Formats: sequence, structure tokens, C-alpha cells
Amino acid sequence: MCWKTEAGIVQSVGIITKQKPNVFPDFLQEFPYVIFKEEGDMLGLDYHSVCINFEVDSRGTTPAEALQGLKKGINSFIDVTLKHFQDESSAYTALKEEIENRSEVRDIVYRAYTEVLESNRILFNEKLRPHFKDLYDNAKNNWNSIFTNYDHKYNIYTPAFSDEEIENLIPEKIPVEQVEKILVCYFRIVNQRQLW
Repeated sequence: MCWKTEAGIVQSVGIITKQKPNVFPDFLQEFPYVIFKEEGDMLGLDYHSVCINFEVDSRGTTPAEALQGLKKGINSFIDVTLKHFQDESSAYTALKEEIENRSEVRDIVYRAYTEVLESNRILFNEKLRPHFKDLYDNAKNNWNSIFTNYDHKYNIYTPAFSDEEIENLIPEKIPVEQVEKILVCYFRIVNQRQLW
């Protein structure tokens, strides 16, 4: 599952959500990311995860490994920033400025993120909705209440689907529950609280 963008070949996009309870303000609860597939790395680190909010990234041999490194990197970045300042309010101001003042590279990554979401929106609407109209409409309108039933609340992602991959999601090939999970996670990402 990949989608070619100006930033590279995207494997998936998603949001890392902090586990609660925690002491962080709202703007430090969710971290959007993109995972790129970059074959040919001599060490086999073919997956590159990039945070959109901060200048943090990680590589791994699998998407899960790259994402795990990104989570650690984000936590370290926040911890180091909090330790660098005398008071928390100055540290939070600096972190908020970092999020608001995206570099050109993070802007390109953000465009890849939105491009994949838009591509998925078109594919889901044109290819999935005709087979799963009620499920699609319910997921779109009630994603928040349905989402609470899933156990993966701290890593929400959607693969970068292609036409061929969407065809494999028709009812005869995949359980309805799996399609619901794909749609609910997608709508959760699209409807996140803050879109920078």
C-alpha cells in the first residue's frame, strides 16, 4: 500500500496520541505523522517516519519499527525542551511555536499527508461506499462513538491505498468489521481536533 507524492512514496499516514492521564496541554496530545517507503537502504531501514509537528523522524525495517522510534523521538524532544527551560510555561510556548512555524520540509511532508487523505477519500467514496453505503455513512457520521470501541486508540493510521488495494476490500474478500475499522480510523484522522 503506497501512494507517490512529491515528498516520496507514502506507506501510511496517522496520528500518535498520548496516553492519558498526562500533564501535557491539549496541543501536545496528538502528533500527525507520515511513513515513507524508501527501498534500497543498505541497512534495510526501508521505512522512514516523519512527525509533522516537530523536526523528529525515525527509520526502521518495518513501519511499526519506524513508528516506535518516532514515538520515542517525540517523547525525548518534549522532555529535553521541558528540561531546557526554567518554567513549564516557557517550554510550552516554545513547543507551540515549533508546531506553528513549520519548516519547508515539514510543509512538504504535511502536503503529502493531506494528499494521501484526499486520495483515500476519493477511493473510499467511489469504490467502497457503493458496497458499504450504510457502514460508510455510519462511520462518517458517528466515527467518534464507534472509535471508542477499538483498542488501538494511541496509534491511529490509514494506509495509502491504491485502486487495486481498494478492490480487495469488497465484501466477498474482507470481513465487514475490518472495513469498518479502516473507515472509522480514516474519519478519526480527518476529523482530528487541531489541523495545525
